[in-house]
Amino acid sequence: CAALYNRPTGTPLPEPTADTITIAKRDLQAGETIDGGGGYTVNGVIEKADVALREGLLPLGLSTGARLTLAVSRGVAVRYADVELPADSLLRQLRREQGDSAA
Repeated sequence: CAALYNRPTGTPLPEPTADTITIAKRDLQAGETIDGGGGYTVNGVIEKADVALREGLLPLGLSTGARLTLAVSRGVAVRYADVELPADSLLRQLRREQGDSAA
């Protein structure tokens, strides 16, 4: 219909509805640096945005370069509390601007 009437047929919702969270591919030790999606340490799983925010789950996009401060078992979600994020991360800054106070 959008092409026929030259009108948009959908609009984005005002708030995020889902997020890709970080899941450990293997047992990870404190002190390890996460190599991000497509690497050897973690992969991503879709979670409801409100759940991810409420539980402090680390978005996959912020995982690259994060250093683990706590061990995380295989198959377990990585939380903000489990890592130190690079201080100069542009993605971290943008997440904060979007209202993610945990970033």
